[in-house]
Amino acid sequence: MQGPLLECIPNVSEGRNLEVVDLLTAAITSVADVQLLHRDVGFDANRTVFTFLGPPTAVVEAAKRLADAVVEHIDLTDYSGTHPYIGALDVCPFVPLFGLQQKVAKQAALEMAAYLGEELKVPTYLYEKSATRPDYRLLAKVRKGGIQAVRFRQNHPDPTQDMGPDFGPNGIHQTAGASVVGARNLLVAYNINLSTSDVKIARRIAKSIRATGNGQRLAGVRAIGWYQESFGYAQISINVTNVIKTGLATIYEAVREEANKHGCDVAGSEMIGLVPFSALVAAGHVYGGEPLSDYAFAKLAIEKLGLTSQPIGPATKMRYAAEGDEHAGKYGDFDQVGELW
Repeated sequence: MQGPLLECIPNVSEGRNLEVVDLLTAAITSVADVQLLHRDVGFDANRTVFTFLGPPTAVVEAAKRLADAVVEHIDLTDYSGTHPYIGALDVCPFVPLFGLQQKVAKQAALEMAAYLGEELKVPTYLYEKSATRPDYRLLAKVRKGGIQAVRFRQNHPDPTQDMGPDFGPNGIHQTAGASVVGARNLLVAYNINLSTSDVKIARRIAKSIRATGNGQRLAGVRAIGWYQESFGYAQISINVTNVIKTGLATIYEAVREEANKHGCDVAGSEMIGLVPFSALVAAGHVYGGEPLSDYAFAKLAIEKLGLTSQPIGPATKMRYAAEGDEHAGKYGDFDQVGELW
């Protein structure tokens, strides 16, 4: 698959019913020219993250078919999960790759948001580079207060009072809640485990490392603390918006430093979805002094960041970094696409 590509990374509020997850997967893969790169199913979070790419028209069609399946098969009436959410198709970002113009991603997001709001009647908010209001540029701002707060948001003729959706009716859809859609840059979703089950410690550490409005702490890092019962650990759940500026090793060691202050330590980490290959290489350079190949540096990063420590997922997700350069170029220039699975 060559040429400019559009990537879509929808986050869906279902991670426990695998029959439903399979139906959602089938909806995505039913579109020709779309390549499903990965799906990350989280039981405790009760959330699945899909990653797929292809030509923009095909990707938007796959996203719409996914939305149809989500509205049909997911009912949030009795939903529970550790991850913040406001909807069944909670967030649907589009990322331009291989030189695709950002305006194409923005148009894709606009088309998808209109489909959700006008065709499926799911109130939909635009965020990140698609945001129509500064207050909703950040995902955390859109999800502030959770689904119960979003339920009461209303469109208002006065722009300064307008808190309602960009598309669709006010409030929330009875079973599907609301959705957030937008164009954005590459983002790394990265969880770090602590050697404690104390969620209060996790929350303090998350607060201490995440970026602030005045630029303090780790730039481009958004973090929350929670407890993952299936792992038996408290975790720092992190979104890295600029992994070049703030690398994985920097984040991992900052969390270690803060954890030690609270009498615990880091206990490995996991990737949610895909990670830029170059980010692993850069982390390997932090830990390795002697000259190594890019793949050797990536393997070193996997070891030092504890990415093989989890009982599920990470070792498999990292297989292309670990196996060698015969896999490079499967989707063109590995470093340019910035993703491996």
